[in-house]
Amino acid sequence: MSQQIQQESSQYVEDFEQDSQQSERYVEQQTGKFEQQTGQFEQQTGQFEQQSSKSGSLKQACAAADDAAALRKAMKGAGTNEKVIIDIITHRTCAQRQEILKCYNREFNRDLIADLKDELGGHFEDVIVALMTCQSEFLANDLHKGIKNKKWCTVVEILCPRNTMEIKKIADSYVDLFEITVTDHLAGESQNELQDLLVLMARGLRGTSIDPDKAKQNAVHLYESPTSRVQQETKKSAPVKEAKKELNVVLLIQILTHDSYGQCQLTFKEFKNLHGQFIDDVVQNELSGDLEKALLCSIDCCRNIPNFFANRLRKAFEGAGTDDITLIRVIVSRFEHDLEEVAAAYERSYGKTLSRAVESETSGDYKRALLSLIEGFIEARAYQAQAQNRAK
Repeated sequence: MSQQIQQESSQYVEDFEQDSQQSERYVEQQTGKFEQQTGQFEQQTGQFEQQSSKSGSLKQACAAADDAAALRKAMKGAGTNEKVIIDIITHRTCAQRQEILKCYNREFNRDLIADLKDELGGHFEDVIVALMTCQSEFLANDLHKGIKNKKWCTVVEILCPRNTMEIKKIADSYVDLFEITVTDHLAGESQNELQDLLVLMARGLRGTSIDPDKAKQNAVHLYESPTSRVQQETKKSAPVKEAKKELNVVLLIQILTHDSYGQCQLTFKEFKNLHGQFIDDVVQNELSGDLEKALLCSIDCCRNIPNFFANRLRKAFEGAGTDDITLIRVIVSRFEHDLEEVAAAYERSYGKTLSRAVESETSGDYKRALLSLIEGFIEARAYQAQAQNRAK
């Protein structure tokens, strides 16, 4: 290996080590604790019934009833009090919003989402309705649009960062809404290696282990000559003229859809150390079109999820107009996962806070709702903690 490559490798290792603490911490929080987090947010009512006293459960029900009454009042009469709607809906967790929805529909014999659609409009309506919709249904809807319109990076964005349980919920909602499985729809709209990548991703096969030896072995086989690959597979050692190295796309797809995020990161590091190139650069040099874009998007996600979403937001802001669908989906779907980390990654990468970026790209109640989500993340967590303390 030349001195230049050694220097580049050393610099990469140094940069990787700086990022690894954040990545490892994130993987530990998001992979190791996904089931606890899902129970905490999406099955909060069930937790409260197990952990709370009877008086605590009644207090929780009263909070939902108070919110439902306030929302009804905000929409009655000649005008709509958008501020009340924003203050309530953007400062509650998914589970709390679903309790408000049930309470509203039961107490007033009305459909809360239908009322919100009647009273609101534009992208402000889109944000509020997205928040009031069950998370798996919301993502299943956007996933369907992504597949139908062949926006494969959107499909990767929805599936790649999520664990097996989350993907199963999205898949179940997908069948309920569209009477077709995600994998069948993907198989009908994509083909070849792209289809393999997306279908495997939709099956939720990602593991959780990290194996350094496996990372080194995969780094070798990801980029080697076809003759070396044939010799390895046939176990023949006869001398054959060495051909140019090629990217093993089949193995890369296997890694991106089956290996844990930590395992992917280790493999990418070993690849750079061994071949003197980033895996992204090799993909760009050897592939093109939809497969190239989908693989690059998947690599970006597996390398660092908060940075991945920060990049998705940046792309949503670029160009002549804002990609409001992506902007809303990212902020709403990451609200209870890692929005703080995404906002920090955005500021670190682009030298501007996410709030400032949203403020410059949006306006009116739409802007106020998104800013309330970004800035109210900690308040929502505090609200949940208070509810849990009252229930004890």
